Amino acid sequence: MLRCSTTSTLVTSPQSLILGSCSESTFPQPTIRSVSPSPTLEFPVRRFPDAETQFDIDTPTDLLVLRASSRGGPAIRTFVESLDVPHPFLPRLLDQLTDRTALVHFLGRVSPRTWAGVEPEIACRTGGAIEGRGMRAGTHTHVPFVRQTITEDGINQFFRRLAHACDGAVIDTRPLLAEDGILPCSADRFASDLLRPNAVSDPRWRSFTEAALDAPIPVLLGGHSIVSGGLYLLAEACWMGRDLDRRLHPEPFDPDEERS
Repeated sequence: MLRCSTTSTLVTSPQSLILGSCSESTFPQPTIRSVSPSPTLEFPVRRFPDAETQFDIDTPTDLLVLRASSRGGPAIRTFVESLDVPHPFLPRLLDQLTDRTALVHFLGRVSPRTWAGVEPEIACRTGGAIEGRGMRAGTHTHVPFVRQTITEDGINQFFRRLAHACDGAVIDTRPLLAEDGILPCSADRFASDLLRPNAVSDPRWRSFTEAALDAPIPVLLGGHSIVSGGLYLLAEACWMGRDLDRRLHPEPFDPDEERS
């Protein structure tokens, strides 16, 4: 909530909120409340999505991404730093996010707004597929493309094609592997997220986890948060200890080679 006294200068555009002014013509009529010696004007302020508003801890992968980002208060930092849970692919995936020659795919319930917000913060190119958004709302007659590909072509073929299509992937597995909207127990889902197939009892999820672990590209598995607030944290974590100037300049190219 933005507050300013009745004698304050009024804002003329949403951007001027950043500068501290406010405009009666831009916003709904203010409510005058005498909560202090002088009346105040209160305006609703909408916050843009970011890691603080979008990130949830739903799976073990979320904890590992949080640890890599060095975010959180003292208590959560102490907890995540104490976890003896390595991830075989997370360091490689972070490297690729800072590589201008790499292509990383996002698969699952990715919000277009999140995708648009994260892409300028990383150096790599991005691709992928948005599937499963609103999976519990309404009646859907269309079969998601990636899920259909996994079902018809098989899990191993899916990962072979994925490796040909990109250099790394962040995958929200829930909409891709749910059988008629039904998911296995949380123990199976979390073991899959950590790429521990021997701890997964569901045969389909075990096969998917084994194929992900054997994939020639780094794959990060998780739930909705990994392709929501988790993407914002990955975009922060990937630059830690790296030269930030590298993402500010385009990759040079040879004009003769471009014309050939």
